[in-house]
Amino acid sequence: MCGAATPVTAGHPAGVFTWNPPTALVVALSDLLDRGRLQS
Repeated sequence: MCGAATPVTAGHPAGVFTWNPPTALVVALSDLLDRGRLQS
């Protein structure tokens, strides 16, 4: 968890991990969870 008081080192907030997935991956996973399948 992080909030306004979370320490920042080298531009990254302290925490377990940071991950910035590609937009296309987020959209594909959203479609998969919504429809139960990927669009072709």
